[in-house]
Amino acid sequence: MGGTRSSFITIARVREAVGSPTFLNWTKTLTRFLSLEAVVQALTFACGILIVRALPKADYALFTVANTMQATMNLMADNGIGTGLIAIGGRVWQDRYRFGQLVATAMQLRRWFAVISVTLVTPLLFWMLMKNGASISYSGLITAFVLLGFYFTLTVGVLIPVPRLHLEVNRIQSLNILSSALRLTLLVIAYGYFLNTAVAMLAAALASRCSRNSRVSTSPRMSGTSPARMNTSP
Repeated sequence: MGGTRSSFITIARVREAVGSPTFLNWTKTLTRFLSLEAVVQALTFACGILIVRALPKADYALFTVANTMQATMNLMADNGIGTGLIAIGGRVWQDRYRFGQLVATAMQLRRWFAVISVTLVTPLLFWMLMKNGASISYSGLITAFVLLGFYFTLTVGVLIPVPRLHLEVNRIQSLNILSSALRLTLLVIAYGYFLNTAVAMLAAALASRCSRNSRVSTSPRMSGTSPARMNTSP
């Protein structure tokens, strides 16, 4: 009897917890998060499939080289700055002045590392493109678009932790959807006319530019950073 009564009490508590407003609110938030994340992944997957289907094997090899080298530049430029920004920012994000100083310092460090990564990776990128059959002019064009996309992602890499620390998950996902949708749209338009590695890298760069401008314009203003230091547009 005691065990049966305890089971009934447990079931009643579970039903009460499931029907509580807090549980329903978290369920709604989680469902929305997973739905938006699924949209982002679907758009990214569609971009990848379109590039694989549209580019010939020789051009896809160049795209793989360019994309890998750009990822290497981003990794070298970050060098743990994003992780440190989240770790330290988690303690000072409510202090607008100190958090602003932290973001400005992270931006400055990322630029220094970016100069080093560009100096080391760019010659290697150009050589690998040439080795895989690209002409000098085509290699230079692809390299220019890789550097353009890398330039636009510098600010994004520092600004991403800002809305995360402010728990603005929906805004992060909305910006990701905007960037992925723009890239897919540009690739579809280019596919109807002319699509190669240079155009694919340019589409990615323009999507990064849109994402960066959106993050700069919607990021909370912090006392330790001025618009001139936050905005790195040419």
